[in-house]
Amino acid sequence: MEAGRHKYHRCYKFNLQLTNTGSGDAGNYDVVVSNAACTAASSGIAVAAVTSAVNIPYSEDFESITVPNQLPNCLTSTNIGTKTFTRINGPKPHSGTKYGAWGSGADDWFFLPGTNLVAGVPYEFSYWYNTDNTSAFTNMQGAVATEPSAAFITTSGPSLSGGGLGTINTYHEYIMVYTPVVSGVYFFGAHVSTNPGALADKITIDDIGMQFECNGKPTAGTASASASLACAGSTINLSLSGYTTGFGGIAFQWQSSPSGIGTWSNISGANTAAFLQ
Repeated sequence: MEAGRHKYHRCYKFNLQLTNTGSGDAGNYDVVVSNAACTAASSGIAVAAVTSAVNIPYSEDFESITVPNQLPNCLTSTNIGTKTFTRINGPKPHSGTKYGAWGSGADDWFFLPGTNLVAGVPYEFSYWYNTDNTSAFTNMQGAVATEPSAAFITTSGPSLSGGGLGTINTYHEYIMVYTPVVSGVYFFGAHVSTNPGALADKITIDDIGMQFECNGKPTAGTASASASLACAGSTINLSLSGYTTGFGGIAFQWQSSPSGIGTWSNISGANTAAFLQ
């Protein structure tokens, strides 16, 4: 280096965004940085493409996303960031802190990843939604398709609109039951049309699930307690094990009886597999 002269180095940050369009996007990636004098390559990183369908049961609660308008793995939507959205720490989650939403003037879809289904077996597609209005402009409907696109829909579920959407600003569960005629991979989707209102999230979606429909007698399982004796003011953990899982329509209701025989009474709010008494 010549006296009185200095050589400066500039640092650059490179960002490559991949959109998975199939197995062709899988592989190892690095970035080569060069100038007229030299070349250097970054360390490599492997990216795997999901090419196989998911199996039942399947669930999605959006809790894996880390920034707004990021979609969970293999979930797709139309017009993400303009008509459909994902939120972190927003005001309307059904559970956790994250959820999806349709905005003002939407006519759009959220699609699940492809799901392996067996012919003749009934399946339940469900999700929880919250609407800010019950105007005639607002409509919701589930559907089944052979590809994650409205152009490939083969079966539509119940259509809800206006007052049929239920009380505003309260979560309700949407349920669609589907029995495929042919075994294969199917894509379940939720479509919403919204009115041109001012609020950002016209309808939200959270806690999406795909399960076997429960149309027989479930297994009740075995109830257990953390202690058989309790002093006044102490807490006992009640839990259930060995019960039917992986099916839609399963509900829990703890009951109590002073002597353990005779009349049993429901315990208000005790509707999960574990309960603190």
